[in-house]
Amino acid sequence: MSRSAGRSLLPVFLLLSSLAASQDPDPKDDKKPRLVDLTLEELMNIDVTTASKKEQRLVQVPAAVTVIHDEDIRRTGARTIPDALRPVPGLHIAHIDANKWIVASRGFSDRFSNKLQVRFDGRTVYSPLFSGVFWETEDPMIEDIERIEVIRGPGGAVWGSNAVNGVINILSKSAEQTQGWLVVAGAGTEERDFAAARYGFSPGDDVTARVFVKYDDRDRSYHGHDDWIQGRAGFRTDWTPGSADRLTVLGEYYRGQFHGTVTVAQLTPPFSATFENEVDDSGGHVLARWEHRLSPTSELTAQLSYARSERGDELNPTEVLDMIEADLTHHFTPLEGHDVTWGLVYLGARDHTSGSFTISFDPVVDRKGVASLFVQDEISIVEKRLKATLGARFEYNQYTGFEIQPNLRAAWTPDEIQTYWASISRAVRMPARAEEDIRLNTTVLPGAPPTVLSAFGDSGFRSEELIAFELGHRIRPVESLSTDLALFYNLYDRLRTLEPAAPFAEASPAPPHAVVPILVENNMSGRTYGAELAVTWKPMEKVTVYAAYSFLFMEFHLKHGSPDTTSEDQDRASPRHQVYARASIDLPSDVTLDLMGRWVDDLPAFQVDGYVEADVRLAWNATRQVELAVVGQNLVHNRHFESGDTLLGNRAGDIQRGVYFSVSVRW
Repeated sequence: MSRSAGRSLLPVFLLLSSLAASQDPDPKDDKKPRLVDLTLEELMNIDVTTASKKEQRLVQVPAAVTVIHDEDIRRTGARTIPDALRPVPGLHIAHIDANKWIVASRGFSDRFSNKLQVRFDGRTVYSPLFSGVFWETEDPMIEDIERIEVIRGPGGAVWGSNAVNGVINILSKSAEQTQGWLVVAGAGTEERDFAAARYGFSPGDDVTARVFVKYDDRDRSYHGHDDWIQGRAGFRTDWTPGSADRLTVLGEYYRGQFHGTVTVAQLTPPFSATFENEVDDSGGHVLARWEHRLSPTSELTAQLSYARSERGDELNPTEVLDMIEADLTHHFTPLEGHDVTWGLVYLGARDHTSGSFTISFDPVVDRKGVASLFVQDEISIVEKRLKATLGARFEYNQYTGFEIQPNLRAAWTPDEIQTYWASISRAVRMPARAEEDIRLNTTVLPGAPPTVLSAFGDSGFRSEELIAFELGHRIRPVESLSTDLALFYNLYDRLRTLEPAAPFAEASPAPPHAVVPILVENNMSGRTYGAELAVTWKPMEKVTVYAAYSFLFMEFHLKHGSPDTTSEDQDRASPRHQVYARASIDLPSDVTLDLMGRWVDDLPAFQVDGYVEADVRLAWNATRQVELAVVGQNLVHNRHFESGDTLLGNRAGDIQRGVYFSVSVRW
C-alpha cells in the first residue's frame, strides 16, 4: 500500500460495508457480552492467570493487578500496545519519538526499562541483549488481543529474573473466538494508512484456525525523521481432541522499517555527527502449547517457543537474536486446603552482532542460558476467607550463578465485596549481554590527541536486587462503584552505576586517541514508595467512568567512594504524579462515545514539563457487522514532548495531534 493510498480507502470501506450488511453472520467475537453491559461484580470476578500461572478470580489475587480487555482497547482507539497500556496505574507510558516508547512500572523509566518482564501468550519478548523490549517490533494485530494482564510489582517467584517491578502478559484470542472474516482499514494524519484482514475457519470437528495479514504506515513526529512502516502475517490453530486435551500452535512473521535521528561521536572534527538512521527489522516466532487435564484437580501445561529477530542500522549493522524457551507447569491439589503450582523453565539465547565505532560487542557471537524451577503453594487457612501463598523460584544463569526469588502473599476476604492483601517478595534483575560485553563510545572531546568517553561492560556486574513490601485493598461498597488501592515500599540494592576508570591510549581506529573508560558497576542502593488507585463507577446503565491515580517517590544513594555523577538522577526520569480518566458512553442509535484524558507530572531528567492530553473516539455500529469510527489523539496540544534523547543517541521527537478514521467489517 502506498502512503497516499489512504485517500482511496473510503470507497473500499463503503463497498465492504454494503457487502457485510447483506450477510446475516454470527461472529464468535460478538457472542460474549460487552464489558459496558457487565456489572462491577462480574468484572471483579473475571479470571486472571498471570499472577500465579493458574486461573484466579481477580478480586482475590494477592497482587496489584490490572486487566485490559479487548473492548477497552477497541474503545480507546489504541493502535499500539503502549497506547493500550496508558490506563494502567503505576505504568509510565511515553513516546520517545514516533516509533520508540518508554514503558516502565513503578519508576526506572528508560527506552529499555529493564525491570519489567513482558510476554505474549507466555512467550518472553524481553531482550537479553539490552534488557528491555523493542516496542516498535511488538506490534500485533490489535483486534486479536483478548486481554492484557498487568502485574505491578515483583513477579520473580513465578516469572523469574527481570520481573522486578512488574509483568505484562498479552494474551491472544483463541481461534474459536475469531471465526469468519474480519477486515479493518483506516487512514489519518499520524496513523497514515493501516489495514488488516483475518479469516477464521474450522478444518475439522475439533480444530479451529485463523490466518491474518496486517500493514501499518505511521507518520513521523514534528520536525523528526522517525516515520515507520511494518507488515505482519500470522496464524493460530486450536485442537481439542478430547475433553482433557488442548493443543495450540501459533506463529507470526514481520518485517518493518523504522527511521530516527541519531547523534553519534566521531574521531574527526566536528567530533559528532547527526544523521537520519534507518533500521531494517524482521523476524518471527512459533509457539506450541499442550494443556492436559490429568484429573478434576490436576492439570499439566507444556509450552515450547522459538523466536528470531534481525535488526540492522548504521550503529549496529548486524544484530541477530535467536531465543528458545521451554516451559513445563503442573497445577494440582495434593491435600485439602493446598493448591500447588510448580514448573521447570529453560530459556536459551544466541546473538550475533557486527557493531560500529559507536557501539560494539566483544565477542561478536554469544550464547547464554537460564534454567529454573519454581513452586508455589496457595494455602487455605480459613475457607473462602483467608489464604496464604508461599513460593519461590530457584534459578541458574551464566552471568551470576544461582538466584533465589521467594515471596509470601496473603489475601483476606471478610465478605463478598472486598479483599485485603499483603506481600513481601525478593526479585532480581540479572545482567544483560550489553552490561558484560558492550563498548559504547558516547563522546569525543577535541584535543591533541582527541579523548573518547567510552562505556564498557564488566564481567563482574552482578544482579540488581529488590526487596518489596506491598499492601492492597479492593472493595465494591455499592453496586455502581469499585475501588482498587495498592501501596508499596521497595528497597533496591546493587543498582547499576557508571564508574570512570584509568585512561589508556588507543591507536585504532585512526587517528590515535585517548580513552576514558566508564565501567558498569553495582554501586547504588535506594528506595521507592508509592500508591496506585483505580476507581470504576457506573452512574447509569450505559455509562462507565474509570479513573486512575499514581504517586511515586524515588530516592537513591551511591555507595561510599563512587564517583558516578549521573545514576542518582534516575528519580528525575519518572513522573511523581499521574492521572488518567475515561468515560465510556453508549448513545442511542448504536453510537458509542469515549472521552479520555491524562496528566503526567514533570520529568526533570528530560527537561519535559508536566502536560495534559486528551483523546476522543466516536463510533457508529451501522449494522451488527460494520463499525465506523473516528479517533482524535493528543488533542490538547498541537505538539508536545513526552521524553528525552536516549543513551544510544536517538533524538526525542515532539508528538503531534492526530486524527484517524477506521472501518471494521465482519462476516
